[in-house]
Amino acid sequence: MRSESNNKKPIIFAHRGASGIAVENSITAFQKAIDCGADGLETDAWIIKDGEIVLHHDEYIDDRKNHTIKIPKSSLSEIKKLSLSNGDRILTITEFLERFAHKKTKSNKKIQFSIDLQNLNVGEKIVQKLQEFDAIDQTILCATSYTALNRVRKKNKEIRLNLTHREDLISPIMFQNGDKWNQIKLYAFNIQAEIITSDMMQNLRKNSFEIFIWDLHSKELLKKYLEFNPEAIYTNFPSIANEVWRKIQN
Repeated sequence: MRSESNNKKPIIFAHRGASGIAVENSITAFQKAIDCGADGLETDAWIIKDGEIVLHHDEYIDDRKNHTIKIPKSSLSEIKKLSLSNGDRILTITEFLERFAHKKTKSNKKIQFSIDLQNLNVGEKIVQKLQEFDAIDQTILCATSYTALNRVRKKNKEIRLNLTHREDLISPIMFQNGDKWNQIKLYAFNIQAEIITSDMMQNLRKNSFEIFIWDLHSKELLKKYLEFNPEAIYTNFPSIANEVWRKIQN
């Protein structure tokens, strides 16, 4: 349910880590995000052919040595031979959780995770890993697909689920009783900044959905949308987002 507090600080998710100052989805970017005061880390997850989960945005990995592989059709040993442009290796979900599960923010709260599900079945495997690390309460899983989110919900009744790229569902009468989306107990909608409108936000709040806004990478956009009191935002620059938030409060 949405908080009624008008001055509650939103979760500032570092988009693919602090990707404005470091190579996205690298361990360096994630650590820099925490150092910059991020409340959460956003990343993207793929299940590969041997059942492992790796964190990378695109379906293809272009190695700095000019090797290219398709993630879902690759093995972990193939992926681990490649490296990102800063020399970091592509992370597995296990490596990510070993480093960051139960990590604290600068305000001494558990760091939050927002994970985009890039395969239909990757969410089920992620839930298993989250349970191993006791990190369900730290995590939000996001997808455009009902099938992907429904599979997660069948595995776990508590984890927060967010719907992305489905602005078509935002209407004055949203998710009637018995609707399939209502049955999986969605937590929030992820909406791109250039698309969101005041009507959308009003409809979401009337229907008790949280509002997550992404693509806030400039001071101007951060100021504009932080004043709408979203539950969370996504930015490449968490330090700038914190700076803008403090100025708004003053």
